[in-house]
Amino acid sequence: MYLSRLILDLNCRQVRSELAQPYEMHRTLMHAFDGY
Repeated sequence: MYLSRLILDLNCRQVRSELAQPYEMHRTLMHAFDGY
């Protein structure tokens, strides 16, 4: 998966927060896939 291909809403507080915290961003992205 390429993050550069994702369209992120930088006006969203959660998006900005997770971009600042790679672990949280990874955790959120993994919830998008079954089995994780």
